[in-house]
Amino acid sequence: MTTLFNAPLWDRLVAEPGAGGDLLRPMDKSRLVATVSADLTALLNAIVPAEIFESALPHVAGSVLAFGFPCVSGKSLSSVHIKQIKAWIEESILRFEPRILPESLAVFPVLDKGQSHHQFLAYAIRGLVNARPYPVELELQTRLDLDNGRFAVVDAATGRA
Repeated sequence: MTTLFNAPLWDRLVAEPGAGGDLLRPMDKSRLVATVSADLTALLNAIVPAEIFESALPHVAGSVLAFGFPCVSGKSLSSVHIKQIKAWIEESILRFEPRILPESLAVFPVLDKGQSHHQFLAYAIRGLVNARPYPVELELQTRLDLDNGRFAVVDAATGRA
């Protein structure tokens, strides 16, 4: 199974131009899901000022200046809007994770008491990863710690990052 972007984001950024090698090697579904999960963890844990993230200027909002997620650390659950966090997760993924097919992306809060409580919010992320010969189903769970603003992203099926 191959995708346009097999390797993790950092490996793709530092690779020599025209150097294929391991970056273009096919990978199995579990490795592909793990790579996407790791890149989503990096994306959601990169902090960007809300003013830039929500900029009305499309060139700014879609640029690397807006790479990441608005800071929510230190906020209480009563001051954070669950729907706003959901919208920010969706927007971050749509802007900066090209492997997930936009029309397949679904993010929704998980209201299981074991997953969410007063300082944690949990969300499920579902979608299809653009792979060949056919798209691969992606189902991840995220947990946002409001104390430090950090996301943990794991594969919903295995519970592994």
